[in-house]
Amino acid sequence: TYAGLALFHLPVLMCGAVLLIYASARGGANLHARTFGNVLGAPNTWFETEPSGRTLSRFASDTDVVDFEWANQVDAWCTMGSMFVMLVLAISFLVPIVIPINTFAITGLAYTLQIINIANRDLKRIANAAVSPSVTSVGEAEAGQSVLRAHEGSDEFYVKKQRKNMDAALAA
Repeated sequence: TYAGLALFHLPVLMCGAVLLIYASARGGANLHARTFGNVLGAPNTWFETEPSGRTLSRFASDTDVVDFEWANQVDAWCTMGSMFVMLVLAISFLVPIVIPINTFAITGLAYTLQIINIANRDLKRIANAAVSPSVTSVGEAEAGQSVLRAHEGSDEFYVKKQRKNMDAALAA
């Protein structure tokens, strides 16, 4: 029985890896196109109220996650998940009395993972909000070099603004 489950596990992993490669490429391309289209189609008032640094920071981090980390994370989750399922099935088959304990443990695990996911999303939102003033300042300084020259070439104007943004970011 255990050998049969182990032999079944290998083709599941191979099929999962092939499907993951296809899904990652297609999903990333679709997500980037839709997201970029939605941002370009946003009303002008959104661009006026939303700091450009926040938008750039979110785009950069989300693109990185989709392109590089998502496939690796899904692959790891599929591998560990299938190993976990096969192990639970083997234990439940060999020792049927532990089925209620396994059910309770799996329910607790799912609840804990859901809480961790919510916390991670909140932390990412807070980090993006903290970084956006600095990214916005850099973009504005690049676009506003004429303003810096109008202040007689003094970098004091930019340095004061950047210190204020960094203090606010570090305090958050």
